[in-house]
Amino acid sequence: NEYDPETRERRGVYYTPEPVVKYIVRSVHHLLKEKFDLRDGLADPKVTVLDPAAGTLTFPAEAIRLAVEEYVGKYGEGGKKGFIRDQILKNYYAFELMMAPYAIGHMKISILLESLGYKLQADDRFQLYLTNTLEMEEIDQIGFPGLHSLSEESQLAGRVKKEEPILVIMGNPPYSLLSSNTNAWTEELLKEDIDGATSYYKVDGNPLNERNPKALQDDYVKFLRFAQWKIQKAGKGIVAMITNHGYLDNTTFRGMRQSLMKTFDEIYILDLHGNSVKRETAPNGGKDENVFDIRQGVAISLFVKNEKIKEKIVKHQDLFGKRNEKYDWLTSKDVSDTDFQAISPNSKAYFFIPRFTENIEVYKEWPSLVEIFPINVSGIVTSRDSLTIRPTKNEIRANVLNIVELDSKIARIALDLGKDSQGWKIKLAKEDILSSGGFDPEKITPILYRPFDIQYTYYTGTTRGFISRPRSDVMKHMISNENLSLCFVRQFSG
Repeated sequence: NEYDPETRERRGVYYTPEPVVKYIVRSVHHLLKEKFDLRDGLADPKVTVLDPAAGTLTFPAEAIRLAVEEYVGKYGEGGKKGFIRDQILKNYYAFELMMAPYAIGHMKISILLESLGYKLQADDRFQLYLTNTLEMEEIDQIGFPGLHSLSEESQLAGRVKKEEPILVIMGNPPYSLLSSNTNAWTEELLKEDIDGATSYYKVDGNPLNERNPKALQDDYVKFLRFAQWKIQKAGKGIVAMITNHGYLDNTTFRGMRQSLMKTFDEIYILDLHGNSVKRETAPNGGKDENVFDIRQGVAISLFVKNEKIKEKIVKHQDLFGKRNEKYDWLTSKDVSDTDFQAISPNSKAYFFIPRFTENIEVYKEWPSLVEIFPINVSGIVTSRDSLTIRPTKNEIRANVLNIVELDSKIARIALDLGKDSQGWKIKLAKEDILSSGGFDPEKITPILYRPFDIQYTYYTGTTRGFISRPRSDVMKHMISNENLSLCFVRQFSG
């Protein structure tokens, strides 16, 4: 939202473009009819809808428009007010954490319903609640002028979270790797088998054994997991979201992908790409743009759970191109006329993208790199390249001596070190050097900074010292020895 740019950036909250919303809502409408035999789709009285990260209610508003259009088209204007009162106001829910979009959302729905012929009465309310979807503890009584107390909001939202069966969960959850939504509930939700939904931290029944699984703590992963849990508890339903597309093929998410495949019977992935971090381009070499003003690529994911579906499927489709081209395409399509390709995610990665699988079983018979090289680790992280890696021995010597001899405040300015971070602090860097007797020229060592780019560093092997993560388990075998190592990427495509 535009109301607080810093909060938007920190929480990873971005307004969803209308074509994306329309594609998702129309697809849900179609799936309800085709997969659940609910002939009125979003207008069917058996349908309950939740947007768990509602913002200004872009998704609920579009769903309401389509539901009313469906109802009026089939049954006429006569019962429209009763339909809105008995279906929309009773069975459509939304959660929002931030006050500004929450307040605007209520006004937006009021204006929308009035434009559709229904004026909210004194005892009416659209069931948008001010709450953190990922927090199960209800808050204490706090008054807020002109609105329901926050305590009452929390209790009403808690009932929906814990008790209300939801058939459709849709929206655009926040993307925030440095999630502020960390509590006992979210940890249990992600890491445990809960109500039949298997853990994201296991694959094929075994722990992931990821050294750094922080990507699984991203907010969008937690929102997807919440939605999966709700549908698992209900026994059937649809999850339809646009999220970061990283979970489709990043190896850290293999447990998540397997868990989703166990819960849902049909999965449809529309990868919208637009990943400027990976410098993605269209297959024809043309420009590929994001549908948002963000760098990470995104994907629309539709998950369907219904015991009537006899054969589980996963389908995938790519959409490359300029932003306006993607908008035009999304505006005119839904899941029913998207040319999806069936894929077969399999152990141990369960990729949600097409992979070349010819002779894969023969390939698996050969030992993996980690079996051949049991001592392995990801690369050194200095957290301060310009300080810790220099082209010459004299430069690295000067930097080490400046850290030791200068006052910390002066050194921070003189060496352009910026603020301390969790992984690197000037105090700890100084202590690391002094604890081993001060500057030792023998600790200056060559380092392959980039391919064919040999520079120099000061290597003590102490974690969170002069170098943030020196990876001494492996690097100790490389210091002052003739050992060889193989540098290889964890995952690649092509």
